[in-house]
Amino acid sequence: MWSWALTSRAACVAVVAALGLSSDAAADGPLFLAADVSRAGRIDLITFGPPNTHVALGERIGGRLVRLAEQDTVSGTVFVQRAAQWRCDRLARYFEATATTADGNVYPGASFSVRTPSCRRRLAVSLPAHVPAGRRVTLGIRDRWRTGDVRVRICPSGPRAKPRCRLLALRPGQTRARASFTPRTEGRWRVRLQVGTARLAYPLAVGRTPRGRPPRPARTPRVLATGDSTMQGVDAFLGERLGGSAEVVSRVRPGTGISKSGGTSWLKAARIQSSSLKPRVTVVSVGANEGLPMKTPAGNKVKCCAAAWEDEYSRRTRIMMRTWSRFGGRVLWMTLPVPGDPLRIGQFAAVNTAISHAAAGLPRVRLVRIDSLLSPRGVFERTIVYHGRRVRVRGSDPVHLSTDGTAIAADAAVAALKRFGGLSRGRR
Repeated sequence: MWSWALTSRAACVAVVAALGLSSDAAADGPLFLAADVSRAGRIDLITFGPPNTHVALGERIGGRLVRLAEQDTVSGTVFVQRAAQWRCDRLARYFEATATTADGNVYPGASFSVRTPSCRRRLAVSLPAHVPAGRRVTLGIRDRWRTGDVRVRICPSGPRAKPRCRLLALRPGQTRARASFTPRTEGRWRVRLQVGTARLAYPLAVGRTPRGRPPRPARTPRVLATGDSTMQGVDAFLGERLGGSAEVVSRVRPGTGISKSGGTSWLKAARIQSSSLKPRVTVVSVGANEGLPMKTPAGNKVKCCAAAWEDEYSRRTRIMMRTWSRFGGRVLWMTLPVPGDPLRIGQFAAVNTAISHAAAGLPRVRLVRIDSLLSPRGVFERTIVYHGRRVRVRGSDPVHLSTDGTAIAADAAVAALKRFGGLSRGRR
């Protein structure tokens, strides 16, 4: 879950940091696999493991493994950009990797699961609000994912008229398409679209121009889902859980950290996101890539994870909390569950402590205690009992959640959001 815009060396460093490994341990240890879905429509895959091996990547679809790519690697790292693409009919994706040496020795395979967004907000649709009866209406469709290879069912319906549906197919790579129909009867029409399991509807007035100014539609509240790779998957579930009650905008920045230097700092990113999006609610999950030394405003360098480091981390996160809530919005900050790497337990605990101190006294900020939910006994747990059944909540690496884990984290965020309020239409 890292940005491939980085150089290969920088990307490797980000992978190692996010998985909680030292470079030496990663090179000599088992095979790891991760997926990046932070770019709309595409899934990039990366493996990091034994050098001088033949790596095979595939996707598990039902009981069948579909081969995606194969590559010989000297360094042990394999990047495959656009290994797969988002789909409307398959949101939970399961990827597998194997590594084989030249003498036929097979390393234990690695797996990674991730949830991609539904097709509810995939299409941008242009349609006139009013047309005279008998005039042809042109419906414009733009694929925000920019992948094409999708079928859209279009069903215009009017008063005393049965819907007449047609199927519009976008070829692979086709991003724009048009469809037209001619409404013959006056009155209120509705144009329904179906893409995958997502159903959309758009109003259309046919006939004489209505008197007076049309009522202004209520503004859909905007929810910003942001953070490092630990937010990936949670953002997709948030969009599904909230449905039409909110517009969920994802701004995931894989491989980044509040204590990390280089690139756009999180303090600046929070200002940009707040100013450009003005979210009603911001849901944040960040902290998996921390532990680096930081400089205080006085110029002192503090190392993780002593009290002085926690204080500086708390100071930075408190500024971010205030930034995201400065236009009247609210902030839900998700804590980190206990990692599987013993060397990172202290770091995650320090981050959670700092976040708790930062949120104290801020009326528009609440914590979502993912640590208590997914690490109920205060230790790393790969499975937990959730709603009466045992669920695997952790991924194959020491840090990230499984698909079920991200779903549970999203449910906790939605529950906290409803208790916190702030999604009433038309409110700021």
